Amino acid sequence: MSFVGCSTDTPTQQPQQTSGQFSVLTYNIHGLPPEVTNDDTTRRIEQIAPLLADYDVVGLQEDWIVENHDILIDNTDFQTIDAFDEPSTDEKVYGSGLSLLSDFSLVEFNHIYYDRCNGYIDSASDCFASKGVQSAVLDIDGHEFTILNTHLEAGSGDLDDEIRFEQIQTIVEILETTVTPVILLGDFNLRPNDESDVEALQLLETQNMRHTCWEVECSEPNHIDQIWIRSTERIDLQIESWIAPNNFVDAQGVDLSDHPPIVANLRWSLR
Repeated sequence: MSFVGCSTDTPTQQPQQTSGQFSVLTYNIHGLPPEVTNDDTTRRIEQIAPLLADYDVVGLQEDWIVENHDILIDNTDFQTIDAFDEPSTDEKVYGSGLSLLSDFSLVEFNHIYYDRCNGYIDSASDCFASKGVQSAVLDIDGHEFTILNTHLEAGSGDLDDEIRFEQIQTIVEILETTVTPVILLGDFNLRPNDESDVEALQLLETQNMRHTCWEVECSEPNHIDQIWIRSTERIDLQIESWIAPNNFVDAQGVDLSDHPPIVANLRWSLR
């Protein structure tokens, strides 16, 4: 596990509130070159961009092309924009493809690379990218919250399962040293109804992480795109609602990505 990080050295400026609400969106935007997606990637990104403004915290995956990332952030009102876009080694073609957009101010960030991958021209070609965890501490209503955005190993082979498990262990290591409330989101490539994936997801539960979809008994509990939360002794973090928005489509009603966007509306309060 390797990482880069930065503190803004900016103290919390907002007067502390005792409770509040905010929305969190996770979305794999399928931002690969058109030769891979077999569609007009840039046109899809142009249609996705204005839809993101409805949410307070946005975690994106597969945001790999710089020109398309610029489309996403042009004319945006988001206070925080962080792109985890540096390749981890010279052998990599892309960075992590992770981006964080938020209406809340950034206190500090860390970019953590995963140690292993599997496949260049097979097993979902994960090794072209520098997958990892994008960690950011945000000032939300005068209190610090940690956002973890990730995209785990794809592929369906035994080695892919092994690497995904290791990547969850990396997230657990981060959680073990995190003292703020946590929102963990992203494309996990883990399905709760897949027997080979259950053990990895249970590791998150050992860290008192709660799956927002399961907590409200949502109608689609087996998504690989997930949002998890964790409270602290000081701040109680609860799920108000879990939603799969239906407006991320083009004029013909075709989905703007090969993944659905997932939204959790959260409520927090001081204990």
